[in-house]
Amino acid sequence: MEKPKTSRNKFCSGCSSAREEGAKYCHQCGLAFGNPFEFWVVAFIVVALSGLVFLYADRFHNPHMEGGPAHDHAGHDHAHEPHDNVRMQALKKAAQGDTAVDLLNLAEYQIESSSDQPIYLRQAAESLERLVAIHPEHAYSLRLLGNIYFQLKDPEAAAKFYLRYLRLVPGDANALTDLGTQYLALGKVETAIESYNHALKLFPDLYHAQFNLSVAYTELGDEAQAQAARDAANAIERRVGKVMAPIPEVARLPEGAAAPPTAGPFDGLRAYFAGHPIIGPKMVDFTVQENRAELVLNNFPMEQMPPFAREKFDTNVKAQLASLTGAELTIRDAAAGKVLATYSN
Repeated sequence: MEKPKTSRNKFCSGCSSAREEGAKYCHQCGLAFGNPFEFWVVAFIVVALSGLVFLYADRFHNPHMEGGPAHDHAGHDHAHEPHDNVRMQALKKAAQGDTAVDLLNLAEYQIESSSDQPIYLRQAAESLERLVAIHPEHAYSLRLLGNIYFQLKDPEAAAKFYLRYLRLVPGDANALTDLGTQYLALGKVETAIESYNHALKLFPDLYHAQFNLSVAYTELGDEAQAQAARDAANAIERRVGKVMAPIPEVARLPEGAAAPPTAGPFDGLRAYFAGHPIIGPKMVDFTVQENRAELVLNNFPMEQMPPFAREKFDTNVKAQLASLTGAELTIRDAAAGKVLATYSN
């Protein structure tokens, strides 16, 4: 079984999908992966399944832990408080009001910051649990919670949130695969097999579900079925590689959680960006002056997007601008102040 490469650039900074081994671009949203020593890493919005890794007794495939072991929340991570920077302090203060937008902004930044201070991963779970206590059917947060507890090696909690998510989004084959791995960790092998088979019915070329199925049959001592599943996994890899199933789109913000619109013509565009699962977490500011708007994004490498991804992004933005005659939108990088793109109608 191949071992994962150690890299801090494990997840796509745009959509949080896990990086396929050796990939230069995200297979989900098309963004380019940055320098492997770059500090900022965003993890978890949608499931990330890539590469073979070891979960628990170095036996179960864990797509969320590629590049290193999961953080042990029972260990030294809780021995000290994290060193909150100014932004973290501001986000925590804003989230004291328990509004969905503020809690989600905080949780996503805690996830991002956990690559440097692992204790933030546990804090992100706490922030998201506050959010789903208020909005219990917010699929986006439930999926993140499943991923976080998977990373924290808490299969019981992970399975609970994956199940809640799948009741809302039953067609997510990647989440079903993750759920099956939690059942394996809990010793519920036959239930894990059911979960993997369900995922494969939805997406027959899902390598990770097929490979993990072989692990489950090995656990049952059924070597014939295990070998058949391994052969099927190898055939998938030869044919299409270790691809993910299509990731269902879910709203980043709970329904009705965004601020009520005012009379401004750009309110629909502002709401679109704030609720977008990729752009929303990167959004720093959105200002309007007469018929011109400016969107400020943090660490959003538009210039590195491959042509097909950039074309799709441009099309979506122009579609949002279509109803605003004479309007202009500028997208600017928060750190460098550089103009990334300009659109006009």
